[in-house]
Amino acid sequence: MLWTLWSTAPAIVIRTLRACRSAGLRIASPFETAADLEAPPLWLRRHTGKISNIESAAAATIRLVREYTVVRPGDAVLDAGCGFGVMARPLAECFGTEGRYVGLDRDGASIRWAQKNIAASDPRFRFVLGSTSSRFPAGDEDIGFVLAKSLFTHLKEIDARRALGEIARVLTRGRSALITAFLFEEDSPPEKVFPFADAARSIRWRLKFRPEAAIAYERVHFSRMVTANGLRIDTFRPGFWPGSDHLKAQDVLVLSKE
Repeated sequence: MLWTLWSTAPAIVIRTLRACRSAGLRIASPFETAADLEAPPLWLRRHTGKISNIESAAAATIRLVREYTVVRPGDAVLDAGCGFGVMARPLAECFGTEGRYVGLDRDGASIRWAQKNIAASDPRFRFVLGSTSSRFPAGDEDIGFVLAKSLFTHLKEIDARRALGEIARVLTRGRSALITAFLFEEDSPPEKVFPFADAARSIRWRLKFRPEAAIAYERVHFSRMVTANGLRIDTFRPGFWPGSDHLKAQDVLVLSKE
């Protein structure tokens, strides 16, 4: 019952409740005891939780990067949907002293924190405020590796297509991108966890009036979006696919430029 009310709540109600939660976390932040004093404050970690959770997620992501892709010393790396830069330093261990990192996110507070606490002391790092569905802050074929973790799980189709097009534009030919998504099979849609769908039933979302909160794509439909933008799926590691009643994990895809 509570989930039904939440999933169909008007967007203004959801925004108000989220604002109240953020305010409460801001008040609680000074009282938090943390081993890592350089960690983002509690209110900025509202979507990621405990510092230990952030560290374990970053470690798991860098293992995926090392297992399925190649980041070379001296590479330029683009992190689309970087948040407060949790992957910046782990990726720097791959691209070394001569490489560079560009983080892009639409959340101003996260970008400002990363600029002050990461980029200010190391010229290899740059954080840019902007939409991940608009032009990426990089030149054509300027990037050796693109990371887009938990990005396509929040993008509507028009924005997802633009983001894929930007990945194809900035990625050096022959290099790769690692992205994550929620994918499902056409004949087994995850109706419980993603109850709302478009007319074609190829895209489903979690909250009726706030689709960008969590979006899932039918696997073939998403694959066609990828190839339409000049990219190829080299590796697919199931996480959510073929669909589940719980959001336990995301699917991992490694893309390369055609």
